[in-house]
Amino acid sequence: MKNVSDINKKTLANSFGFFKRITSQSGIIQHTKFGVPDRKNGYSLDDNARALLVAIGWFRLFGDKKAPDLASVYLAWLYHARTEKGFFHNFSNFENSFKEGFSEDGFGRAFWALGYVFYAQPRSDLTQTSKNLIDEIKHNLETLRWPRAMAYSILGLYHLARKEADEPYWKKEMKDLADKLVGLYEKNSEPDWPWFEDQFTYSNHLLPLSLFKAYLTLGEEHYLKIALESLEFLEKSSRLEGIPSPVGSEGWFKKGGKRATYDQQPIEASEACLAFIAAYQATNKASFEQAAYEWFAWYHGNNIKGLSLLDPETGGCFDALNEKGLNQNEGAESIIAYLMAALALVDLERED
Repeated sequence: MKNVSDINKKTLANSFGFFKRITSQSGIIQHTKFGVPDRKNGYSLDDNARALLVAIGWFRLFGDKKAPDLASVYLAWLYHARTEKGFFHNFSNFENSFKEGFSEDGFGRAFWALGYVFYAQPRSDLTQTSKNLIDEIKHNLETLRWPRAMAYSILGLYHLARKEADEPYWKKEMKDLADKLVGLYEKNSEPDWPWFEDQFTYSNHLLPLSLFKAYLTLGEEHYLKIALESLEFLEKSSRLEGIPSPVGSEGWFKKGGKRATYDQQPIEASEACLAFIAAYQATNKASFEQAAYEWFAWYHGNNIKGLSLLDPETGGCFDALNEKGLNQNEGAESIIAYLMAALALVDLERED
């Protein structure tokens, strides 16, 4: 698989069609029963933030004039979900009543999406609303304590720093967060375990990904060094017999223990793809670009079961690769993960 935009053009269109079909007038519905939206589970902050990324990316790359209207739905959900303290509610039901709960990771994903909208400038209403929300919540960047929340926020700051290169605030906040991640790495890293924590859990590739972005923005060599070391170590634990195999959510992988093989989640392959694209951008090494395509091919059968995660009938993406085969549900996170990886590779091809 050498060219995503050519080889998978019909597949991408089919998948984007499914993405639209599980979107209501309020947001993207969190879960499905097989390929049918499961309304009783309502909406999540994580899904609507990342759906906003997909809609804007689709518009940027393909010029679909209906995509900004989709983006408006997801952005409206975020705007409605914001709290007085500048965070976000994590879930709402189908009737749009919010459930109690807060997630730093969700805040980081929302900040990433808002930063990307402001960078892309798709339409004035979307751009202005995103910037308004950014200004309302940015003070909370300095309160973040969880590594993935910091990493997601760095991705948002990367886009803001690109758009407003003369604004020192974005680079300062990025440096503060990147230095906190470096501190975690130095605290937990050992010669045989060069990692930020004492285990691999979820969204592992996100951590080196964020340091690659910090390096590309700030040029500090130790960010690149740690990103490369940690990515190399993670990759050794994320392949079985050379095949991309993200650490499974049925037990994760604690230092000194045995790594879980299943359930492999689509979001892990997506963020692995993004991490290797960033590594390629930071180093210009072709092996990293190749690894990005290999991880993207996980969805198309380059996995330990040899199964495609894509449903050719619905266009959806199955929720997990498990020991018996596939989780037959096709939730929002799964199709979003696939589209995020695909769009990132199309964007890379156009840059090249």
